[in-house]
Amino acid sequence: MEVTSAAKFESAFSEAIKARSNALAVTLSALFTSQQKRILSLAAKHRLPAIYTREEFVENGGLMS
Repeated sequence: MEVTSAAKFESAFSEAIKARSNALAVTLSALFTSQQKRILSLAAKHRLPAIYTREEFVENGGLMS
């Protein structure tokens, strides 16, 4: 799912769940870094294992980088 603004995170996660996605890969982006806690929260809420490009995501509760 492509996310181009912070307002699209909820719908992207909902869309991923409807598509039966099994995991999440978060690319390097200033938007994603600035919304780190929100992404981590949504991944946990939707029970999607995720891999991140930055170690800080893991330090803040993400699965792996």
